[in-house]
Parts: sequence; structure tokens; C-alpha cells
Amino acid sequence: MKSLISRRNIIIAAILAGLLAIAFYDVVFFNRTFKVTTANSQALPTGVYGQQDNKPPFIPVNGTDSPVLEEPVYHFIKTNLLKGILPLWNPHQGTGYPLVGMIQVAMFYPLNLVLYLLPSVFSWDILILLRLFLAGVFTFCLMKTFKFQTTSSLTAAIIFMLSGPMVLLQYWTANVDILLPLLLLCYERLIRKQNILNSALLGLTIGLTILGGHPEHIFLIHAFGAAFFIYRAAVLRRQICISKMLPLLALSFILGTGLSAISFFPFLRNFFTEFWHGHPSGTGLLMEEQPDRIITLILPHFFQKAPITFDWVFAGWWGGYLGLLPVAFAFLGLFQKQKHGLNFFFGVMAFVIIAKEYGFPGVNWIGYLPFFNLVRYAIHTPPFAAFSIAVLAGMGTRAILIQKSLLKQGLLLSLVVVVLTAVNLFLVRNAGHFHISLKSAGYALLLTACFLAILLIRKKSILSRKILSVIIPGIIFAELFSYIHRERPARFDSFPDVPYIEILKTSPVPIRSYGNFWAFYPNTATGYNIDDLGFFMCMAPHRFVDFVNTLLSPNLFQKNFRSPALRSIPIINREKLLDMLNVHYIILPDDERFIQPFKHFGNYTESLTKVYDQEVRVFRRPGALPRAFMVYHAIPETDMEETFELLKITAPGLSRVAVINSSSAPEFLNQGLTDSVINAVQFQTYSPNRVVLDVATEKPGLLVLSDAYHPDWRALVDGKETVIYQTNYLIRSIVVPGGRHQIIFLFQPFWFYAGMLTSLASLIILFTLTLLSINKKLPAKP
Repeated sequence: MKSLISRRNIIIAAILAGLLAIAFYDVVFFNRTFKVTTANSQALPTGVYGQQDNKPPFIPVNGTDSPVLEEPVYHFIKTNLLKGILPLWNPHQGTGYPLVGMIQVAMFYPLNLVLYLLPSVFSWDILILLRLFLAGVFTFCLMKTFKFQTTSSLTAAIIFMLSGPMVLLQYWTANVDILLPLLLLCYERLIRKQNILNSALLGLTIGLTILGGHPEHIFLIHAFGAAFFIYRAAVLRRQICISKMLPLLALSFILGTGLSAISFFPFLRNFFTEFWHGHPSGTGLLMEEQPDRIITLILPHFFQKAPITFDWVFAGWWGGYLGLLPVAFAFLGLFQKQKHGLNFFFGVMAFVIIAKEYGFPGVNWIGYLPFFNLVRYAIHTPPFAAFSIAVLAGMGTRAILIQKSLLKQGLLLSLVVVVLTAVNLFLVRNAGHFHISLKSAGYALLLTACFLAILLIRKKSILSRKILSVIIPGIIFAELFSYIHRERPARFDSFPDVPYIEILKTSPVPIRSYGNFWAFYPNTATGYNIDDLGFFMCMAPHRFVDFVNTLLSPNLFQKNFRSPALRSIPIINREKLLDMLNVHYIILPDDERFIQPFKHFGNYTESLTKVYDQEVRVFRRPGALPRAFMVYHAIPETDMEETFELLKITAPGLSRVAVINSSSAPEFLNQGLTDSVINAVQFQTYSPNRVVLDVATEKPGLLVLSDAYHPDWRALVDGKETVIYQTNYLIRSIVVPGGRHQIIFLFQPFWFYAGMLTSLASLIILFTLTLLSINKKLPAKP
């Protein structure tokens, strides 16, 4: 542990921080931001309210999921934490979903404290800079653990820290990716010295990888780690005592799983029983990359400067730039057996990952394997390819510095680069982007000349190794610096006050809205703590998916890799169902250009009352039912298809009758429709985990709450627990006796609390084991 916090490492950390500040000087010093919220629909079709003119000419990253998936959710968590609420349930999208079950949110990942504690105007930028910084520091420490010299270690750290997959794929997946070098470091330490301290360090890292979120990246990082461990254990088998290693390894995984249980247990509970995802069968065998664009691994801007345009045209491979020098130095790293063949391991890993992304026949079979068959390789493996190439490039730097005979290998690679560039230029000679391709080719030739010059200087001993030790990381940094896009918006608040949203907030009772044609985009409501029928997440509650697919928008959710989303498309001829779901407002853009492509939906707002007409148009739906209401007749039905048929039939009367998805209903609810009964339902509290109502009713009835049913909700009537019925397939209800009563709904997921206790116990065990190990190493007092 002491070796990781040495004076040298502190100096290197300062150097990496300085290089980051230079690389992203516009963010650090000139009020620019990594956020791309203005490049995506949000409160307005054009993005954030008040930021219509703060939009880059192209999207400076590979996609705009973070404004939709991450920013609203983290802002929602932050605002609730400030109220003293840990939001386990998100009531604001669809009809609600278990936020604590969405592992990709990484609610309990330590780095996300930045988003919870700091002002949101710049917290996102600090988080991304921290991720990149830690990626570099962990890579440097790993290389030093392998016993590489400082220059080789620094080169690898710079390449991984500033690689395209790390800079351009800034989603919550990066929380896991930055831990890959730390995971390998922990394995290496445990292999070399089997003791409790190294086992505890590995357990802590395993726990962090799971807390980091996103199932595919958690699986991939541990698959990579397992391959590394098996290889190193085989190579260094004489240093390993198997009888000590296996228990320590088991302890690490037990501790890691225990530490992450607060997030992992609720995810498993919901993944297998409550969630739907959009991955089709055969996911692991699909090839989503474009083979003709593989040249962009070394010539990143060959097809276009933008990583992705507003027309969703990608520049090249999904991960974004790597560059000529990183690949060239990685190539040199394959020569000479380095550190018991570590270069061959990382060379094989780099090849396998990239070959799988492009569907090479000899490698694509991996997609048949269990768990591997669920992974989307093109979009989820680039960070692992970048890391492998970064480590190899560090080894290539070492090869140059310790031997002078690599000029021939460099000439061979340069010849290959020239030929590939010439062939690709010929193929795109008539394309509109040919002038861009020509510039990219010229830049590649310049870099190739620099690469050969370094090899020639080393061969002729023109410069000392110390000077080359500065030049090599410097020139690699310069190339990666040249690829960084500067088309960033000025810093802004993603959730400012919006006039029409302020109107929605004035309702004294919970109400839902629904945005069409990219106005009031899904998940925007979560950031503003108001309710929207729209939904956009990596997974979705399966009841919501079934309900939408059958009754609202046939077959909208499909297993075709599209994110599970209900967004933008009007729901027409389903008025009574929207009434039942408490949809009080429809929100449309003010600009007809957004509606024009969808004129086939007709003017479905003719019967609605316009209540706002400025940056958007807001229409009130007069027939919408309250969020909670009483009915006095119920039809029991357990079959899903029969339930949907009943809902189609009873849709006009859903204010008076409910379909209970149970084998039986209380006897008094089976007596047919009842004449008007005097009742009153008032909300006292409506928060993520707790809903409190006062209900007064002349006779016993069913209180219907049009929020999603989930088995982890509990209900109390005057303090006594009662049964919650799955109702109308999607929502929930309880029986309320005649008279006046207090009703409390509580979201209390057992597996969250079990996970919380497990995590706490594991943390105590980890701390105790570490303390005992450190004390054991301290010299005894005289």
C-alpha cells in the first residue's frame, strides 16, 4: 500500500493533472463544459431552456445519452438528498420504477458524490476530469507494479487517459472502465504476495467495479481480469502458494460482492423479476462496426472531423480516435519478451477485442459463450481495447529506450501505414469528404516521419535516453491533444427555471404530462421533480412495456437495441387509458418544423384546451382522472391477455371499475357497478418512497393509485398493513373500509435493506482486516 502512495507517484499525479488541464484548457480555464445537453432535446426540442444559441456545430462526443439518462437522474437524487430523502423509487417517469434496481445509475459509486455535493453548473465537468485523471493514475501505478520505468509508465497512462474511448464515451460506463488498471494491479499484487492486505485491496476494487454500474461493463472488466489472472498465475506459478491463494481470492470476491450488495442485491432482484431489456437473441454474434472504416483506428479524422454529426453519422470505429503513434508504439511493444511475456498477453487482448468488434470469423465465436452472448461488443469494448494498446505502447517505449535495433520494424510498420492510407484515399477519391481524408493522410505521414525520426535518433544515439524519455510521451500527448474537439458549449445550468414547467409545478396534487415531437423530452421531468408519462432508460419495468406495447402504442418496445423508451410519438385514440394514467397535459413544440414529418398523426389536440403558447404549447386534457381515486367494483383476472381485453372493453368506465390481477376480489367489489358514492381523496405527502393520503368514503371501496405496481411497495390503512393489488395490469390499488382513513404507501425493498446491512458488515470486515494487516507489519516498540 505504501508503494502506491510514494513521493514519485504524487509527482506523477501532479504531472497527469497538469496534462489534463492543458488537454482540456477550454473546460478548466475558459468556462466551457463537457455537457452536451444543448445538443439533445430536453425541456425544449432544441435542448436546455435559455441555451438555444449555446449549441456546438457538431456533437463533440460519441452520442448524447448522458443528458437523457444521467443528468436528470443525478439531479433528482441530489435534490432529494438535500431534503433528507434517499430516493429508492423514481415516480417521475412512466408510472414509476425502482431506481435502486437500476444498477447502471451507480447511485452509491463514490465518485458520484461530486454530483451530489457540488453545484451542478460545474460538477459534471469535475466528475469527468476526475475519471480521466484516475484512469491515468491507475494505469501508471499498474505499469510501475509491473516494474516498468517511469517513462514507459507515463506513456501508457497518457494514452489511456486521453484515448478516444475515455474522452468520447463519457457515460456512467466510464465509472467501471477507469478501474480496469486498478483491478489488474490488485491481481498482480496478490499473485506476487499472498496476504490479507492484498486480498482486501482486491476485494475493495471488485466492490467498486460493481458499484460503478452497467452490467455489461462489470462483466467485461472481470472477464478481462480473469484472463489476466490466469495468465499471470501460470507464468509466475513458482511464486504462488495455491493453498494460500485460493482462500484469499475467494475472500476478495466475497468482500467485493458484500461491499457492493447495497446496489447489487436490488439489481438482481429486479432484473430477474421486474425488468425488460431490448437486447435481441444472438446479441453476442452481431457485428455493428463498419469494416471499411477500420482505418480510423490510426487515422481518426479520415472521414469527418465530428465524432458524430447531428444526422447521426459516425466518424469511424465506435470508440473514437486512438491515433497513429499510440498504435505504432504498441506495435513495437510486441518485440522482445517483456516482463514474462506481458506484451504478448496485452497484444492478444487488443487483437481479440478489436477483432470481435469487427466480427472476424476466427474470433466471433466468442459471442456464443454464456454471458458473452449478451454483450454489444462494438459499443462496450472500446475502452478495453484502448487500455490494452496503451499498456503495449508503454512497453514499446521501453523497447525503444533499452535497444537500438527497432528501425527495421518501424520502417515495416510505416510502409504498411503508407500503403493502407494510399488504398483508402483511392477508395474515397470521389467522396465529398475527400479533402478531409487528404488532410488526415498528410497528418499521418507527418506523424510517421516523427516516429521514424525517433527510431533513427535512438539508433544513431544522436540524443540521450533522458531527452528521448521526455520527447516520446510529449509527442504522443501532442497527437492526442490534436484530436480533442473544442466545439463545446459555454457552461450552463441544465435545469434552469422554465415558464411552462413552473406552471406544471403549481398543481396542488400530482399530475402527469406527456411531451410530443421532442418537446419535454423523456427524463427531463425527473430533473425537475415533476411527472411525465415518457420514459427512457436502459431497462424498463416489464408491466409498463407490456401495457404500452398492447394498449398505447403497439409494439413500440422491441428487442432491437433501441433504449427502452416511450418518447415523442403521440398516443392517439387511447384517450380513456391516458385519463386513467392521470395524463393532464400534452406538450408540443411551438415550431411546426418539429411536427411536419409527423403530419400523419393528424390534429389530435382539437378537443383540448391550450393553456400555454410560447416556447412550447401546453394543452389540458379535461378528462384526466386524479392520481388517486375510488372505485366500487372490481373484476378479478390473472391472465395478461384477458386483462388487456377487459381494459379495452371497460376503458370508458375506468373511473368506476378496476381490473384486479388477482384470483379473487373482496366480495363487496363483486356486486356490480355502484351508484355515485360520496368520497374524498386528498394527498398529504407525495415523495419518492412515501405517499400519504387522507381518504373519506361512504362505503368500502378500492383506492386506485395510478402509479406502477411493484411487489416491494407496502400499504398501511390507519397503521395496519393491507394487501396491494396489481390493478389494470400496470398500477396499484388497496381496499379501503367505509369512513375516514389515513393511507400510507411505503417503498421498502427488502433486498436493498439486506444489501445495505451486508455492505456495512463487509466494510467493517474490510477495515478490520486491513488494520490488522498493517499493524502486523509495523515494527514492535522497544
